[in-house]
Amino acid sequence: MSKIPKKLPQDQGPSGSGRKSKPLPHTKTRASDARDPVDEALQDQIHRASLHAFSGEAVSDEKIMADAVEKGLVAVGLKVYFRMMELWGVSGEEGAALLGFDHRPIEAEIGIEPFKRMSHTVGIFRALHTLLSRDSANAWIKKPNSAEIFGGMPALELLRTGTPGFEAVRSHLAAAL
Repeated sequence: MSKIPKKLPQDQGPSGSGRKSKPLPHTKTRASDARDPVDEALQDQIHRASLHAFSGEAVSDEKIMADAVEKGLVAVGLKVYFRMMELWGVSGEEGAALLGFDHRPIEAEIGIEPFKRMSHTVGIFRALHTLLSRDSANAWIKKPNSAEIFGGMPALELLRTGTPGFEAVRSHLAAAL
């Protein structure tokens, strides 16, 4: 009788964690467990300054943005952001306004605040699609919401308040996961 290995190679994730590399089609992955390379890269750049706090080295917003542009994150982020807006039924003009522009911005115009908002949008989108069906997730942003944070208004209204609104919506959804 041959020995059965405890973990088969195909069951190993990239880090050898023992988890399968892809979830089964019928299972839902929690947004906090799923790894989205665009969101991870955006978050990495955004939080870089706080990571350097231990070393005492300050990293400017300009350096964070230069690194993000060099890695192609801003261009990809813009494309992904406007695709999510389209899926939510938000016009290109409204999507641009949520980023703080009166026109669809180009990569060179994006600063740290719009970059943060794009990143939060990815997190919001992922959380919604983890919690709800596709159609419900895409409609949620425009529907009135009874949660205290929204005061009966749609989440889109909170997003219109700027980066703190994006952070609040993302945190609200993260708590529901």
